[in-house]
Amino acid sequence: MKSGISIVTACIAGLMLAKVGSSFTGFTAAFVMPKSFANIMWLWDVFVIQFLGFGILAIVLAFIHTKFFSGSLLKSLFIPLAISQVILMYPFTSSVYWTHLLVVFGSLSLGFSIAKDTHNKRSNIRCAR
Repeated sequence: MKSGISIVTACIAGLMLAKVGSSFTGFTAAFVMPKSFANIMWLWDVFVIQFLGFGILAIVLAFIHTKFFSGSLLKSLFIPLAISQVILMYPFTSSVYWTHLLVVFGSLSLGFSIAKDTHNKRSNIRCAR
């Protein structure tokens, strides 16, 4: 039963990541890029548009899901990533925006590892007592 709840919450996290993150990205895409970033526009896209739009939300969702619903890498990382990518694929094609994919994967991984580290530190404190 707990595994089923974990899978359902991972699917909900993927849906939230796609819907809410795309809304946030609409706001961050409106930020004006300085002229100094003209040659390295991909950095602006990664750190400002994608990370502020999807990355922070992905870190929070992965942390919450790992901490409260599952400790599994598959359920906390790959299910939300797959669902959000399927929802956000360009219509009628199978193309993926690689910058977005890497930012979301890195952010989900970071949220997962932070939740695992805080869980392990808390477990070590309990064992020491």
